[in-house]
Amino acid sequence: MVDYGRGHMKKNTKSKRAYAKPKSNKNSKLVKLIKSIAVKESESKYKTIQKDLGSMTNNDIYRANLWGPLTDGFPGQNSTDSGRIGDRIVCQGIMIRAIFDVPWDRKNVKLKCFFIPYNSDQGSPNTYANLFHNITGIARLDPIQKKRYPGIKYLGTYQIEPERASYYTYGAGTQVPDSDEISANTGTICVKKWIPMYNKKVFFRSDATNQPSNLKEIGAFVAVPYATMNTAVDGAILDGDTVILSSKLTSTIYYKDI
Repeated sequence: MVDYGRGHMKKNTKSKRAYAKPKSNKNSKLVKLIKSIAVKESESKYKTIQKDLGSMTNNDIYRANLWGPLTDGFPGQNSTDSGRIGDRIVCQGIMIRAIFDVPWDRKNVKLKCFFIPYNSDQGSPNTYANLFHNITGIARLDPIQKKRYPGIKYLGTYQIEPERASYYTYGAGTQVPDSDEISANTGTICVKKWIPMYNKKVFFRSDATNQPSNLKEIGAFVAVPYATMNTAVDGAILDGDTVILSSKLTSTIYYKDI
């Protein structure tokens, strides 16, 4: 009550503010729980593709697309064991398996590996100045262009296991070993790496496409072989020196239908 004098009292007519009751989210939580259980209990599927990277020269960049406009890395819609049902999946991850044959006299070779999802307008990571800050021109030393490829993932540096790394060395005038000895002493670098996708929902543009609509345009495995600076002739870095004789890679995408 408000007192205006002379015995007159005016009633306060200000109404109380009405607050809406919060909506119950029990139903939405229940739906999410049912969906998560359905995905967890559904069959895991996989699709594998293979790539041939061929021979490699020192300090050069090599790329194998795991998916992209010209690479059917993700499953198509069909009734086979590797086919998807509908236009979306839950992607668990990608397993990379690769082998690289190392020459008998180049067993100090290291292989720097990356996973790079990118769009074509970002530029190809095959170009040295795109992938590295070109300071020394040596892939083992120059830093990565992380701002150009913000989704890049370093997979590690690989080389022959120490117990398998015995090799021949010879100088001018020394006879080269026989071909059977060279073949027996050819080394192999093995790469096995899991790239998690954390059960990401992946959507596709239409029934007939393998190209995801909510991922980067291309997902690539990138390898850069490099020997020591004293590997080549007379201690000089020789970018054209063949340090990997041959190489093959398989990519397996593990997923579930939703």
